[in-house]
Amino acid sequence: MVQLYTSLLISIFLLLPLTPAWRVSAWLFPNHDFWRRAFLTACLYPLIVSGVLFLLHPFGLLTARGVATAMVLLNVISLFVKVEPSAPFRQLYVDGADRIPMFLATAFIFAACLFQFIKLYFHGSTLFSDDLAYHFVTVTGWMRSGSLSHPLIAMGSYYPFNPHLLSFYLTLPTGNIRWTWLASVFWSLLAMASIIRLGSTMGSVNRAHFMLVASVFAFSGSILWMTRIFCSSDLAGASALIAAAVYLVPTTDDTARDRNASLLVAGLMCGFAIGTKPTYLVPAAVLLLGALVLPMLRDRLDFGRVWRASIRPAMILGGAVFFTGSFWYIRNLIISGNPLFPIRSIFFSGPIRSRHIEPTVLATYLFKQPFDPAVWSKSILSLLDWPLVSGIVAFLGLLLACIYIAALLWSGDRQRNFSMLENPMSWIVLSAVAMFAMHIFSPFSGSTLDGSRLMVFSRYIVYVFIVGLLALAWMLSLGSRPVRVVGCVLLALVVLWHMGIAYDRYPLLMIAAVVMGLGASIVYSVFLLNRRAFSFSMPAIPAFLGLTLVTLLLVGGREFTAKEYRLQFDIHPGHEAMVEVMKAIDTLPEGSRVAQFSPMVWEFGYLYGSHAQHELVFIDQNGLLMSELHVAHKERRIGGPTGHPTFGLQVHFHYNQPDKVAANTLAAGVEYLLVTKYSFDEAEWPPQRDGLRKAGLHTLVWENGHSEIYASPGVPNPFAEDWN
Repeated sequence: MVQLYTSLLISIFLLLPLTPAWRVSAWLFPNHDFWRRAFLTACLYPLIVSGVLFLLHPFGLLTARGVATAMVLLNVISLFVKVEPSAPFRQLYVDGADRIPMFLATAFIFAACLFQFIKLYFHGSTLFSDDLAYHFVTVTGWMRSGSLSHPLIAMGSYYPFNPHLLSFYLTLPTGNIRWTWLASVFWSLLAMASIIRLGSTMGSVNRAHFMLVASVFAFSGSILWMTRIFCSSDLAGASALIAAAVYLVPTTDDTARDRNASLLVAGLMCGFAIGTKPTYLVPAAVLLLGALVLPMLRDRLDFGRVWRASIRPAMILGGAVFFTGSFWYIRNLIISGNPLFPIRSIFFSGPIRSRHIEPTVLATYLFKQPFDPAVWSKSILSLLDWPLVSGIVAFLGLLLACIYIAALLWSGDRQRNFSMLENPMSWIVLSAVAMFAMHIFSPFSGSTLDGSRLMVFSRYIVYVFIVGLLALAWMLSLGSRPVRVVGCVLLALVVLWHMGIAYDRYPLLMIAAVVMGLGASIVYSVFLLNRRAFSFSMPAIPAFLGLTLVTLLLVGGREFTAKEYRLQFDIHPGHEAMVEVMKAIDTLPEGSRVAQFSPMVWEFGYLYGSHAQHELVFIDQNGLLMSELHVAHKERRIGGPTGHPTFGLQVHFHYNQPDKVAANTLAAGVEYLLVTKYSFDEAEWPPQRDGLRKAGLHTLVWENGHSEIYASPGVPNPFAEDWN
């Protein structure tokens, strides 16, 4: 019964934003058919969720009941919005489409979507190091406080958190991270839909290429990993950007209202990406410039009319970007005086200066050792690792597109130059090239703050990966029929190779996904590819909502159990001791105030418990309550207390009060204290352990040889029955 209630609750929360998003999409584009409205509904979905959360934040109403009430009211209000009925379902791909490639591409698409869903349904979400440091910590802090405020004690707490809002929304009704994978899958599906939509709107000869590269994206090992973690900022930002690119493509039947609406949506999605990571600012700027220029080129405006014609579009774009992209930067500006805190930039002060940033930049390693093959090979292979085959395919597509565009522009033919500027793919490719070039010089592209070793992660350039695949599909669609056929075969082989890897790891899931994908592709081929159109006797959206709700109730009955700590916290198989620690943390009374002394002090998210049921107390190495990072920085600048940090993922204080650590911990209000060894192999304990034992104020209530839990005086011992 509890499982059914949980499923119903999650289903309702998942479905509530759909009707307002659909109504707004129908109001923005009254002339669009069902499929284009459906895509816009997907784009508006996270914006609706974010808008409601931002609206409730100042009033401290970010509870399950408060958010559900606001969503219900929004649904009621949206019903009064006058909209035109949608056109019936129509075929997405008919003109010039080869039936066999389309059939196979459709099977791959459905198999990829179903594989992601089934795999994550059985495994649930997971927390990796960044989640335990600030992603999960941030969202759980919102849940505990009822607002978008949380202790700003670490560098990660100052990042833009737009993608976390959807994860928070799905965690809110149950307090369990079991369901947050739905948010990550949403971003993956939005990216896939954007690739397919771009293939359709650009009028390519064979859309199968775009569906196949979308399958390559979905089956990529890196993307599958991102969909499993608690919150993937990289995937969310890239999906928002590529969705914005869809609205760069002007169509011949666009009205002036449609153009303004397209600019609005493009600006909203670009702003959302900027509110995900500052590094998306450059590619978003290229896309926004393209959104301004493309309509003017299509209308053949002369230079004298460009200025007047660009005022309104620029205002629409600027307002939309500000609306969805500014919140977190304004927050940082208000509390610290620096929108990019803790990074010091131009006129703004911050603890992380250029000398700290330089060892984290990839260009630093490449320029200092320009002839070291090890540095270049590690960097290149890491950036291509999606895994390697798909990375080569994507960057090959990006390279071919760049060569093609450059060759046409270099030809000196004014007509060709003009046609290239009119082509939206030119702007999309340019935005990806700009992001890749900027990434090489961006902080943390080459290492962490300590700069001890070269560490390059491909996940920072998801957008480049997506555009590379998209560019390859574009290049193939421009070729002759033999080229297109060979391209389809090669892309299909790449997808099959990915499916083979998935089959080795998850054989039953892969077989189920392939069988269901083939069945769905048969339905697709029989109906849509035969150029039939469909309409329903009842409105499409209520039917879709009801069907989705029933489906979720059927498949959502299995609740994520507390025994699956290894999957939930992404624990290495050899670290069984940490599994025992997390089980012990969950045994503590709900609402306990928990802290820790540990060398892994930045990975403290698990102290909240698997259902975010505890209060996390942030203490320094002496047991004192931590200062917020910007406060500590300000005190240091004006000659305040010493020992405050200059930078770091975690606020590091020196342990210099061994006789007071126990009393300081009690004064901080800590009820249960976890003490963990420095590693799983060594026998060395943190020095605070001796101070705690000498003081004799705390009671040892649990241990496993690797970790110990101490209870403060007067606090019950939840392990008393099992304690020897």
